[in-house]
Amino acid sequence: MNTDDTRELLQEIDTYVEDLFSTSDETLEAALRDSRRAGLPEINVSPNQGRLLQLLVEIAGARRILEIGTL
Repeated sequence: MNTDDTRELLQEIDTYVEDLFSTSDETLEAALRDSRRAGLPEINVSPNQGRLLQLLVEIAGARRILEIGTL
């Protein structure tokens, strides 16, 4: 399997998982809309990545999270 095939397969898997587990969140949609209106770059994580991060936080029992990044 070459790189292009792998990339295509991973995209198909990501689309499948997103279709399977995606739910609409009005607060998230509003935040994304506001970010676009403010001209911020679209560097947000995908919905699947966000759900994974949420799951890891819940499993770890984290009460605080520090995000370090730049725009």
